[in-house]
Amino acid sequence: MRRLSKIIFLPVVFFCILLTGCPGQPAARANRAARGDPETVPARPSVITDYSGKNSGAAIPQWAQAYLEMKEAGVEALDGYEDRYVFVAFNTGSNFAALGQWQEGFRPELDFALLVSRRIDRRMLLTAASYPDDEYGAFYEMLVRAASNKVWSGAERRDFFWLRRQYTDEGDYDEIETTAPLVFDAYEFFILVAIEKIVLMQQVNALFSEVTPSPPLTREQNNAVNRLKDRFFDGF
Repeated sequence: MRRLSKIIFLPVVFFCILLTGCPGQPAARANRAARGDPETVPARPSVITDYSGKNSGAAIPQWAQAYLEMKEAGVEALDGYEDRYVFVAFNTGSNFAALGQWQEGFRPELDFALLVSRRIDRRMLLTAASYPDDEYGAFYEMLVRAASNKVWSGAERRDFFWLRRQYTDEGDYDEIETTAPLVFDAYEFFILVAIEKIVLMQQVNALFSEVTPSPPLTREQNNAVNRLKDRFFDGF
């Protein structure tokens, strides 16, 4: 049986928010591995065989190329995005029409909450010296939950891009057993969302004050939460 390390192909469309982060402490990396973070395993070799605008001779948009190379940080470094946080909603599968329906139905006023809550979750995972629910107590889970339920304002849908990849039967995959096809195509859809940094920071800071951890935090956890708040947007 062939073994693969990252991608197990499914014939149905599934939704995934593609997030990235900077290298963190070993505990944070272990946390990401336990949650199935794709950064913890190498990518399966693939080639881009088609993308939106290719037939008309258009190049891959600058923001999409920056995202493919450096994720959100790459887009935020581009001219015009210095004062904004960038989020990219990502979906993949074999059914182009179903993916098209997903992107057409995407609304920042409804869907941004999941994007920002996942980024807050990632931020806390990467800064925790131990597991975040140990270090930050109930504040960790309650903050992420509150972020996912919050009505956020100011987020704007900027652009949309799709590509088709062909995953190739190359390399040595020894981590996960699968009967998936050795060579297959998959579409990837990306929706670019941006929000002014000051607008998001104000809303996140307000969210901090709205969360009342239950059970109450220990003294050590409370100190850790205060340190987190003080530097929360460093590298966010």
